[in-house]
Amino acid sequence: MNNDLIELVRFQYIWQAQILSAILEESMVDCYVTELNALETATGFVIYVNELNSEKAKQLLYDYDHAEIELT
Repeated sequence: MNNDLIELVRFQYIWQAQILSAILEESMVDCYVTELNALETATGFVIYVNELNSEKAKQLLYDYDHAEIELT
C-alpha cells in the first residue's frame, strides 16, 4: 500500500461532500474535495483520501450512508 490519493466517492451536491468531509476530518482522515468540470460525464464533487486511510474512510462512508436520521 502506498501514499497515493484515491477517489472515495462522488456527490451531486456540495453539501453532501461537505458533510462527509467534516466526518472524515473529525475522525483524523485527511480528505480533499474537488469539483468536476462540465466536460466530465457527471458533474458534481469528488472526495479523495490517502490510500493509507482508505479502509477507515470506506467504513465512515458506509456509516454515513446508512445513518438513520431522527426527525424531532
